[in-house]
Amino acid sequence: PSGRGLGEPVKLMVELGDEAIVACYDLTIAQAFMVTTQQGLGFLVDQADLASQTKNGKQIVNLDDGDRVRHLLPATGDSVALTTTDHRLLVFPAAELPTLARGKGVKLLGSKDAVLAEALVFTAASGLGVRGTKGKPEKVLLGADLANWLGKRAQAPRRAPHGYTTGFNLWRPAGTAPAIPVAEPAAPAAPTGAS
Repeated sequence: PSGRGLGEPVKLMVELGDEAIVACYDLTIAQAFMVTTQQGLGFLVDQADLASQTKNGKQIVNLDDGDRVRHLLPATGDSVALTTTDHRLLVFPAAELPTLARGKGVKLLGSKDAVLAEALVFTAASGLGVRGTKGKPEKVLLGADLANWLGKRAQAPRRAPHGYTTGFNLWRPAGTAPAIPVAEPAAPAAPTGAS
């Protein structure tokens, strides 16, 4: 009947139990990923360490009680940006993150009350995009603007950029290599026949 999609539920392919899906990626593309938890822990993991041959999957993160995986995202870039639920921002070099096959991770934020909201790995030379959640315009933080939030891993994050203290999202500015290659749309076929 019409109205039905193709495919099958993910729960038929993997044993999820009570777990939720955080992200899905094509693991045939060689790259590293950043894993973060809600309590502000994280690390890098190689793509090869994520693959599993069993239906039960593979545990990568050792979580404390009450913690959960917040992000799994491609680690393409030289800097990490983190936001908290109280609208603070911290940027630090991606080289400060360890690469682990499995583990708990290291402390990303230095604030005990902060809850990790958003994370992004980006290239500092291209800047960090900030988009306001309440109608604020998009802004790209470069050079001295970005330096205001540059620090070390596990340092306390600083207040959001002026005008974005009620909420904002992070994005990669144009010109930054996409995390996953995107297929170009096919060119339209040339008309055939004489008119």
